[in-house]
Amino acid sequence: MASGNATQLIHWYPGHVAKWDRLLEETLKRADVVLEVRDARLPLISRHPELAERLGQKPVLTLLNKASLADADVLKAWVHYLLNAPQPHERRPSVLPWDALHAGTAQRNALLKALNRLGQQALAAWCAKGLKPRPLRVMVVGFPNVGKSTVINALLQRKKVATGHRAGVTRAAQWVRLPQSMELLDSPGILPAYALAQEQALCLAAVHSVGSAAFDEEQVARFVLERLSTRYQAHLAQLWQLPTAPQEPLTLEAFAQVRGWLLPQGRLDVVRAAQALMKDLRLGRLGPVTLEEPPALHEAPCL
Repeated sequence: MASGNATQLIHWYPGHVAKWDRLLEETLKRADVVLEVRDARLPLISRHPELAERLGQKPVLTLLNKASLADADVLKAWVHYLLNAPQPHERRPSVLPWDALHAGTAQRNALLKALNRLGQQALAAWCAKGLKPRPLRVMVVGFPNVGKSTVINALLQRKKVATGHRAGVTRAAQWVRLPQSMELLDSPGILPAYALAQEQALCLAAVHSVGSAAFDEEQVARFVLERLSTRYQAHLAQLWQLPTAPQEPLTLEAFAQVRGWLLPQGRLDVVRAAQALMKDLRLGRLGPVTLEEPPALHEAPCL
């Protein structure tokens, strides 16, 4: 497992994220509803720890994106947890597992219906002032690479905003109009100004919520493999075609050996193994796995 603290491992706060963070409060004033996108494999770690406080009474829909990459049983437990954990301002939680890359008509309609339901009060208050009806304004927020732009493209059913399998693709905010009388604000990923705890930072690095130049991939891969071995050891052993499920946690050395990745003098190429493991995780080739399990409800922080 990686050593040292998260501030040593990750350069945490890129400039465009800092700029957007300063504009967040101002932009929130224009939004009726907030769509907070999280990674379904990290439902709590991928939430901004200060976002709920800054949103105040603004209605929020938590979208657990990339659901097809997550363990279905654990994801179900997460939905129960998020719906029942304490909420700030006595806000009634709205949580929806989703997958922007595989969203069909039913999934798109369910998301649009949920957003419209949350925005009814704001639009009614707008019209009560005698103002001309306008589209519902939805601000899409979340950590880098949780799939905010892909969610918007899925709702549009075309590629309107740039996407990518890395952090920092979206650099500026832009409003996008949907035919269903709704406007979505695509925004750069937001990160807290301070480094998170080491395990949180490592998990976010694993799903590329921070740029690859900001961390050591071998360290992250060793951490991820140790974490996955807790629940998925037998599954990974079978996937790697190991002769028997090992009693000890899986290692990068075992991965390199079964793949036959050797350096001169017969040394195992663990760097190649780390790169391959992380690529397989990010592209879903390891199968549906979750990197974070829900705590007991009595241990729940205020969300």
